[in-house]
Amino acid sequence: MAPIIHYVAFPVTASHDLAQFKEAFRLLGKADGHISSFQGLQVTEEGAKNLYFISIWESIALHKKFGEISLVQQDNDIAKQFRPLKDAMSAAGDNLVRYHFHLVKGTAIPALESKTTEFALITPKKEASFESVSKVGLKVRDVWDSNGHPAAFATGEENHDLILIIVGWSSTTHHLDTVKNDPYVSIVNDFAQVGTFDITHANLVKNN
Repeated sequence: MAPIIHYVAFPVTASHDLAQFKEAFRLLGKADGHISSFQGLQVTEEGAKNLYFISIWESIALHKKFGEISLVQQDNDIAKQFRPLKDAMSAAGDNLVRYHFHLVKGTAIPALESKTTEFALITPKKEASFESVSKVGLKVRDVWDSNGHPAAFATGEENHDLILIIVGWSSTTHHLDTVKNDPYVSIVNDFAQVGTFDITHANLVKNN
């Protein structure tokens, strides 16, 4: 069974103290079914507006089981350590973005370990089918990956029309400069004909 990516993003200030989540992340690393996890802020070029919390799991069931212990229940030691994270997510309100994705192709960890990580959330344009967007998206992933930019392609669990592509870069500037040149520019333009994009970049730290 392919791994599951849990994607969480919510707004924080650039001075937000990530140390308050340290113990929660340590406990997360011991959870049944947990593979790896990362956290970090959006790049300064984009305003460092969001905190990203990405975890990879063996299955949705195992992640939800841990979520019940850490975020739903209140009277256990794990839940107490997760309270700062739970409070931060609650404070985000409608600005909280949270999805599960099924990994379809590629390995997410090398992209998440890169100096800068690109997150592209893609939905089909009105006149395009999900299948047509997926076909081009997989081709884009293959082009990035085969040219030294680790990339993963995943599809949504809660929203079946949602695609996540994760790509590793040395910097945001490197990404933006690279897409101006072939063989990338033509295939990215093809992708833009069928998909609507929300693209951001983050500097992540591996928790374990």
